[in-house]
Amino acid sequence: MGGVVGTLRGSGLRVVVGGGGTAGHIYPALAVAEVLKREDAAQIAKTDQEPDDATTSGAISGNASLFLHGTSRIDMEVFAHAGVAHQPLSMSQLRGVSAPRLALGGVRLLQAVTQASRAMGAFRPDACLVTGGYVSAPVVLAARLRRIPVVVFLPDVVPGMAIKTLAPLASRIAVSFPNTRDHWIHSRQVVTGYPVRPEFHSASRERGREAFRIRADRTVVMVMGGSSGARSINYAISDMLEPLLHHADVIHLCGEPDEPRLRSIRSGLGEHLRTRYHLFKYLHRGIADALAASD
Repeated sequence: MGGVVGTLRGSGLRVVVGGGGTAGHIYPALAVAEVLKREDAAQIAKTDQEPDDATTSGAISGNASLFLHGTSRIDMEVFAHAGVAHQPLSMSQLRGVSAPRLALGGVRLLQAVTQASRAMGAFRPDACLVTGGYVSAPVVLAARLRRIPVVVFLPDVVPGMAIKTLAPLASRIAVSFPNTRDHWIHSRQVVTGYPVRPEFHSASRERGREAFRIRADRTVVMVMGGSSGARSINYAISDMLEPLLHHADVIHLCGEPDEPRLRSIRSGLGEHLRTRYHLFKYLHRGIADALAASD
């Protein structure tokens, strides 16, 4: 965790965080936000300060971070349970390249930049961190217009279009893996590693087994993927699912696109095997215990 937070760390630092559209863009930023929130609380305790009141947007002006995200289903579901200061931006992913769609995309981008800029004006951040996805664009543009330094974080080995497009506007580019340089080289890259949420440091095998109602003597396989690899992993596990369930319980985090197909496969299993297949789009809470419960 020290990597990305270390890139941002400073006395009383306030950070606006932008990203969304997929869990892979949200959860690394939430990990950073949780650490900044803890450090801010510790600083308040040391100085006997009083935290400021909450604003109508849900942002707490005394917090160390404010999260700006999109309005996709995954964004709204995650932030409903995240316990961090956040505000949605009216920004949707651009689909298609026809003139009307490009024009509509441009209008929405300007609207989102305006929303982000107003949020930053109220929050007064010292730095901006973005993790990718289409919602990062208006956040970075608003930050640059306000002369706020930007850190771009790359959670994957290979950068997507959003990261490559925004990189020239960044003060620093934090990458998770050293071999990113095999695919993309930038003069402001720094290898920070991947942020880990605090819950992973206190995960419990017993608590995880109890949460999923899995006996202590059962073998447990956890299946999850991300980014471009998720679809192939989901298809691979569905092909071998039934024989695997004869030997193990399976905790499967499949993401949103493949969930209907996998739900259909699950419903076709016999009752005995169906109870061993624990299928979820995402786990907003308890993923650390799920990993600890697995073999």
